[in-house]
Amino acid sequence: MAKVGSRFKKIFEEAQQHPAYWMEDLRLQFLEGISAIMESQGITKRNLRIEWRFLKLT
Repeated sequence: MAKVGSRFKKIFEEAQQHPAYWMEDLRLQFLEGISAIMESQGITKRNLRIEWRFLKLT
């Protein structure tokens, strides 16, 4: 979770009461995980696009 200054503390506390806040947090964690896996295996976004195009053609 992001660290928040006192100025925005109340805004974030209110936002955390909504499921959409937590769904976005989950989505970001998932994407960060995928990004880390791609980086560790040397997979670039370009490689991913090429693979996706190939899969769509078959």
